[in-house]
Amino acid sequence: MPWVQAPTLGTTRARGHGRAETRTVKVIDLAGATGFPHVVQAVRVRRYVRELRTGEVSWTVAYAVTSLEVGQADAARIGALVRGHWNIEAWHHVKDVSLGEDACKVRCGHGLDNLAALRALALVFLGRLGQDTVPDAIRWVSYEAFTRPLDVIGLP
Repeated sequence: MPWVQAPTLGTTRARGHGRAETRTVKVIDLAGATGFPHVVQAVRVRRYVRELRTGEVSWTVAYAVTSLEVGQADAARIGALVRGHWNIEAWHHVKDVSLGEDACKVRCGHGLDNLAALRALALVFLGRLGQDTVPDAIRWVSYEAFTRPLDVIGLP
């Protein structure tokens, strides 16, 4: 792809979690490209990160394709979609690490979907217990659930 010639759609800067980030979005119009009938644009998001404490600099590049037209996907929208994807990944990471979702051996019928829904519900309840992290909430439940079972689901 000719990313050097592609126009920069937008640049955003943000600070948080001890980092300063700069994201640059470039887009190439692929409407009518052969072989990919539904692809309208190719997107490149370059992310520069500077650790505020150490001054260390790193960068990553993410590529994506979209069926959104140029008028539907400005830099802010594309940035929000990319960041939204990472929110989903973070949610999955918690479900996998804390609840072992990827190790689940259930593969028949609707069992996998039902267990995923129960894990999501469990995370909602665990998040309401006032603990700092999901593992802390799981430990609290395992120690206190027999003495205060209704607290687990938020009932007086």
